[in-house]
Amino acid sequence: MTSEVVLMNNKAVAVAADSVVTVAVDGVPRKTFTGVEKLFEISKGRPIAMMIYANAEIMGLPWKTVINAYISQARNPKFSTVEDYANDFFKFLDKNAKLFPEKLQREQYELMLKSMVHTIESRAQAIRNLIAANTGAGAVPDQGELVGMAVGQIYDRIMLTDWDEPRDDLTHYPNGYADSIRKKYANEIETVLGEFTRRHDLAEDVLAKVHELPVIIATKHYFPQGWPYSGIVFTGYGKGQHYPEICSFEVSNVIGGFLKRGKHIFTQLTNEEPVVIQPFAQDRMIRTLLYGIDPDIENLLIYKTFELVPRLMDQILGAIPGLTEEQVEHAIEAMQEEDLGETINDFFGTIFQHQAMYHMVPVYSAIQALPEMDLANTAEALVNLNSFQQQVSLEIETVGGDIDVALLTPEGFTWVKHPKHKQKQIRS
Repeated sequence: MTSEVVLMNNKAVAVAADSVVTVAVDGVPRKTFTGVEKLFEISKGRPIAMMIYANAEIMGLPWKTVINAYISQARNPKFSTVEDYANDFFKFLDKNAKLFPEKLQREQYELMLKSMVHTIESRAQAIRNLIAANTGAGAVPDQGELVGMAVGQIYDRIMLTDWDEPRDDLTHYPNGYADSIRKKYANEIETVLGEFTRRHDLAEDVLAKVHELPVIIATKHYFPQGWPYSGIVFTGYGKGQHYPEICSFEVSNVIGGFLKRGKHIFTQLTNEEPVVIQPFAQDRMIRTLLYGIDPDIENLLIYKTFELVPRLMDQILGAIPGLTEEQVEHAIEAMQEEDLGETINDFFGTIFQHQAMYHMVPVYSAIQALPEMDLANTAEALVNLNSFQQQVSLEIETVGGDIDVALLTPEGFTWVKHPKHKQKQIRS
């Protein structure tokens, strides 16, 4: 885990990143190490920075090793936009057999398939436990049906967004890529999925989905954090750009010679949006500062309010003596027709307006006015805020260590804090 932030105003871009890497077992943080570089100058003296978060490695290689290999051959490129720098970096990784040999790609793809099967079977067990707890062990379907339910859920999670919209295909692959994956990794697919389907008696429609999974996990814009997953951020100024931008990506393994990647955030500074505050990875305390409330508490309040209203309706009607069941039903229908959901939304809308006026606007206005070095100072302070919160809590400290800070202006890249570079004096 990590904490990183990008701040932009019309004077400069400030970027800051902590230096902790977390070792997790089955998704649970177990141990942390400090001193890991996550912020990089990828073109000497150019106003471009690159950051990484989430997984500090790709297919067993530290991102630092991969980035240094790119820097050593890039010869300080000059591109017109930040996104062009990103595309050049990814072009270097695609079909790079020296960094990612064919044997390694096959091994990692097979591990992805095994992880997917493990996820399906774990989900089937969770469904079994849920049904048994709610309706009794006698109502639990057979194992094949349970696995079929789990396959359907995983398949839908890959194919659909959280809003049940069709999930986008990744667009950087060449024509025929899906078919080439199926042919190239036929042995790995048969080894993992063949064994899986022989263990379970699955219906034909479920088998059809199972046979689609090896392709769609590579081609859909789907990056679950339990699988190999890293975030990559590019920010700064392209050649001749007067306004900075951020272009971030979610990335996974190299599959069939191409890095699986999807654009995550693209933000440009404009006259209409003269300030950008963009945290990455762990951002709880930064968002608490911006919005005036812990985001987890805010979500809980919204959820509990919608849950509370029907209970209040029942209690109020139940407290009125002499009401018949028919009258109670009529009263409930009448209140439902009043669209209480809209009333609740209006209530929270008022709170959100208060947050904007008394929290967001003052912070954004202050950052808009900051001089260059104060902008860098603020970026460091925001990352420190996440670190301090963990220091005074009982959770494992997945944010901390030295904080690297860089300042980007149209004139170039300046290290403000970095162990290998002379530290600049930050003036308040």
